[in-house]
Amino acid sequence: MPNRLDRRTFLKGTGVSLALPMLDAMRPAVASTGKSETPKRFAAFYVPNGVNWDYYTPEGDGSDWGLPQSLKGLKPLKQHVSFLSGLSHPSLGTPHFGCDNWLTGADFHISNYQNSISIDQRLAEAFGDQTRYPSLELTGDHADSLRYGFMTTLAWSRAGKPILGENNPRRVFERLFVDEGASDFERKLLRLKRHRSILDELIEQSRALSNRLGPADRAKLEEYFTSVREVERRIQRAEQWAHVPKAKLDAEGLDLNVNPDTRLDSYVRTMMDLLVLSFQTDTTRIGTYVIAREGGGTGSANYKAIGVTDDHHKLSHQNKNPESREKLRLIDTFHVDQLSYFLSRLSEIDEGDGSLLDNSAVLFGSGLSVGWSHNHKDLPILLAGGLSPLKQGHHYNLLGKRIPLSNLFVSLLNKYDVEVERFGTSTGNL
Repeated sequence: MPNRLDRRTFLKGTGVSLALPMLDAMRPAVASTGKSETPKRFAAFYVPNGVNWDYYTPEGDGSDWGLPQSLKGLKPLKQHVSFLSGLSHPSLGTPHFGCDNWLTGADFHISNYQNSISIDQRLAEAFGDQTRYPSLELTGDHADSLRYGFMTTLAWSRAGKPILGENNPRRVFERLFVDEGASDFERKLLRLKRHRSILDELIEQSRALSNRLGPADRAKLEEYFTSVREVERRIQRAEQWAHVPKAKLDAEGLDLNVNPDTRLDSYVRTMMDLLVLSFQTDTTRIGTYVIAREGGGTGSANYKAIGVTDDHHKLSHQNKNPESREKLRLIDTFHVDQLSYFLSRLSEIDEGDGSLLDNSAVLFGSGLSVGWSHNHKDLPILLAGGLSPLKQGHHYNLLGKRIPLSNLFVSLLNKYDVEVERFGTSTGNL
């Protein structure tokens, strides 16, 4: 019998390491164990400002449903995709914070803002230690800085703090697939050791201080402990992977210098290609991508490539203007076509016991139903991939049933063997 190979086997030479593709010798002995060890992936894509339902509403229910005009790009993959109508985040009281709680389901208002952990980070807690990066956060906000943190990330830590996304394709590629030079590597190790010693001292000092504080201050200190522990875990992970070479990939075929202001389609697809590669090489198993920033203004997407020069946010408020509604249809169609591209890429990658799409769940949608009403009910939600907790190829019409989107998160987490009964504002599961 051939020897088993570790999934992360590398060919190593002087100063060179080459990642191997998935080989039969890397696959588990499914016949003897009855179980597959193929990694489970999760991806979530967010589009801002809601949709134009004139061209987005599914035609029919159950398995006998037709794709509306804005979703026609999904036709080749329809059997892998389901549309869920009627799900909501009913407790959110702030119009353009839909991105903030889309994956958390947190109940907050602008006057008492406190987010909670997002489903991607809950999954990262469960199995993120099995890959170099627990998760990958991407954003389409291409302003000069990532100062719009509350509107450009889907990922939130257990302490309810935003995990900012990266908007530069080249930086994403280098982070995922380019090793540091020897001198940079040594400096990195020294930095990690120094941070660890500082954290150890902080924790000891803080525990001593806790005994001298009242209940309210102890609660604040415990929140601080949580943040410190998160930093400590990140350092431990960095040390664990410091000596493991990254998967080596050629950047050929990736347009890492693409300008999103002039070629938004190429920019989005490059970011999606990077996420596909990170899944394929098992560099991470969890990814989120805010395709464009909600609320408009500096850093929001430029849709000139599809003939729309107007600001998306402003268009979303012009519901009585037929020309504006048509432009919204073009934007919606563009977003869905990018999803179709990503799903097609996943479906083309064979993993032995199915495709990469079969071994993934891909969530796509918005935290607003329509921009002009600022409504967080009846959200546009698509779920693709073989790890959906629901049978694919269906339109699940849940309108009028007052079901939170968080109920879907409970079912998704359980599908990934993360046993929870509640998540966010859930009332059960789907």
